[in-house]
Amino acid sequence: MDIQKDYSCVEHNNKVFSKAVEVEADYQETLPAYCDDIFRVVKCIGRSYITSTDISYNEIKVFGKLEICLTYYNENSKLCYADFEEDFSKTVSVDEIGDSAFVCVDIYDKYTNFRVINQRRIDVHNSGVIFLSIYDKIKCPQVCSCENSKLRYQNFKIADVISSDISRIEFDEEFSLTSSNEAINRIISWSAFASLSEIKIIKDKALIKASVTVNILYTADNSEENVEKLQYSFNTSKIIDCLGINEDDISLSNISVGSMFVKGKASGSDKVNTVDIFGELSVRTVFIREYEQQYITDGYIPGAVTDNSFSEYKISEAAGVISENKIVNASVALPDDVSTVLELSLVCSEPSLKNGKLLSKLIINALCLSESGELVSVASGDEFSMPVNSGNDGLCAFSINSYDYTLTDRNAMDIRVNMKTDIYTFNNKTVNILSDIVATDEKKETSTMTVYFAKANESVWDIAKSFSSDIDMIINENSLNSDKLDADKVLIIPRV
Repeated sequence: MDIQKDYSCVEHNNKVFSKAVEVEADYQETLPAYCDDIFRVVKCIGRSYITSTDISYNEIKVFGKLEICLTYYNENSKLCYADFEEDFSKTVSVDEIGDSAFVCVDIYDKYTNFRVINQRRIDVHNSGVIFLSIYDKIKCPQVCSCENSKLRYQNFKIADVISSDISRIEFDEEFSLTSSNEAINRIISWSAFASLSEIKIIKDKALIKASVTVNILYTADNSEENVEKLQYSFNTSKIIDCLGINEDDISLSNISVGSMFVKGKASGSDKVNTVDIFGELSVRTVFIREYEQQYITDGYIPGAVTDNSFSEYKISEAAGVISENKIVNASVALPDDVSTVLELSLVCSEPSLKNGKLLSKLIINALCLSESGELVSVASGDEFSMPVNSGNDGLCAFSINSYDYTLTDRNAMDIRVNMKTDIYTFNNKTVNILSDIVATDEKKETSTMTVYFAKANESVWDIAKSFSSDIDMIINENSLNSDKLDADKVLIIPRV
């Protein structure tokens, strides 16, 4: 039987590839001419961040930078500091993808090892993991109209990841020491954390505001053995261009300190009492759009036998946004002779959503002072989890608002972290789309009127289709309120 039909195409972005890629790299670093020789290394930390990505039909190239921060003693037992910056790249092969594909990427450091080769050279091994997700437009044909047919329309609230962006926010800050601080002899270490203050979206642009807190250690000018601490906070912002975003879209941003350089300088006297901080923040943002989408998932022609074809179509159904502050507790064992913690650096690493929990790891680095007056470096990792009560998948972003710690009598440091978590959750599911409906020449036998004993939770659509009737006529005839029956009921099935 020839029938008139029209077709349309439904489409949205879907995650088509994801992978965690180990990154191992070795570097040979030579001290600048102005730095003292190395006698003993106290701390060597690597901080990686992504600068850009390039995507083609069968590979992804990820580009980034690694900053290596080195604190050490010279041969005269004086504390010194040096930093190095390295470029790196990683290529990942993927199956062929379309022109509209884009990549969401992040990197987390696992550990940094070092080996002193001689007084001027140090070999550094850095290990990290890159998390990649590729989104591409998937399409599915569907029957949108069919002569003399009944089509089943189902509505879903779609969560569509529409775009991603990697931006750098440059900063250049200067501040003076207070009267309670001794003048600077040498800066010997620093740590910093950044948090997202606000993100405001307008068409094709987003304003990102961030706050940064920097902690600096230095030896005082009046005594090179006396280690002083400074803390400085500032705000910065940037407008980024991202074509296709709208003000109603949802954003998730992970923000971290990229390269940063801390220099002391004299101002108006021979004393070094001013600090210059310059560098950049790394901001990785994902934009999500919610909208109602109607799909045609079934069809039949009353009085005729039909042969239907279906296509499996993967969707992400919006579940909700969870945005709240959380307190995370961690504990770090300390050497027996530690008397003071001078510097504490925290980083959230490798977040994932599994089995209703948000899992992550707190990477902890501390510089401590021993009872003998020497600096000791302590590194640790502590896993933590948070319950997530909606959705079977999601995207997340972390920001550390603040943290404090206490030293216990059991040679340990208890850490309390105030953390901002932003989680977008959704349900991944497969919808069967009606891709074609064919009417045979065979007629379907129907009676004038049928009495049917329906069970609770039965679908009126399924009943109408099985009797080759009309769902609207059944609903009207039986004074029903919806397609789903809430109790056992005797239905009158009219003939079409």
